[in-house]
Amino acid sequence: MTVPATLRAAAALMAVEAAVEAVVIAQRDELTTGLRVMLVGFLSLKWIFAVGLLRLSAGAALGTFLLEGTSLVAAFGAVDASAGARIALAGAAVVVMALVAVSLHAFPEAPLP
Repeated sequence: MTVPATLRAAAALMAVEAAVEAVVIAQRDELTTGLRVMLVGFLSLKWIFAVGLLRLSAGAALGTFLLEGTSLVAAFGAVDASAGARIALAGAAVVVMALVAVSLHAFPEAPLP
């Protein structure tokens, strides 16, 4: 099966979003070093799921919805961040989820016993 362009766009946007988030988190001095490392570690799952999306892995699609939903909630909860950063994070999360949602037809059907 070929990978739809919408899914490739979702994977690329998610990878860029994770890189920007990782840089922002790494620069936050008010967080302890251990917390920053842990948060960047969790964000690295976005890169793994982006590769999984390109391989048409259903688990990666579900993980993408989970992580992008979490990013959406974080954008609403980040009251100390600028409005532009919050809107950009929320917008990227919504766009990635929408792109994956319209690409679900490309994933293989799961065989049921």
